Amino acid sequence: MRICKGEIFGPVQSIISSKDLNEAFEIANSVDYGLSSAIYTGSIRSALVAIKKFQAGLTYVNHPTIRSQVHMSFGGVNSLETTEKATLKV
Repeated sequence: MRICKGEIFGPVQSIISSKDLNEAFEIANSVDYGLSSAIYTGSIRSALVAIKKFQAGLTYVNHPTIRSQVHMSFGGVNSLETTEKATLKV
């Protein structure tokens, strides 16, 4: 799944199905870089679990990761060598 693990510049969307939320975390966290992540859900519990389990610098809930910059320095995780996770409170 090269399209999901590399930087693709352009109007591209990849959709990967999973059997449950835990498998979705495994798939999402299998990439080398983790700048941002998003979960769309009606469950507050699932959203809170996702914020903790996604290995990403930012996690958005019911909001896309594009055009949502927090206008501050931040990094990701995994190969990006950042250990802090930014939390955007709205």
